[in-house]
Amino acid sequence: MRRLTTIEKSTLALGFVFIAVGMYMLIQPQEGMVPHPGPYKYQSSLGPNPPEYVSKRGQQIYGGIAVVLGGGITGLASYRGKK
Repeated sequence: MRRLTTIEKSTLALGFVFIAVGMYMLIQPQEGMVPHPGPYKYQSSLGPNPPEYVSKRGQQIYGGIAVVLGGGITGLASYRGKK
């Protein structure tokens, strides 16, 4: 059995972080305002982007997406392929 490389270990850790944060967002959703960065570093004439309101249901949807994304990252990192 081949050992995991450092990149594979890091990718697995990232996938587990996505899964853990997503599960937290599913179990304990919190509503609030989410700021978004603007298209430019310094916005003088355009003004800042307004923050987006995220409800508890929206937070759960984002959590579900994070869990699926983390599962995909973990699956791809652990896939060995044919050798």
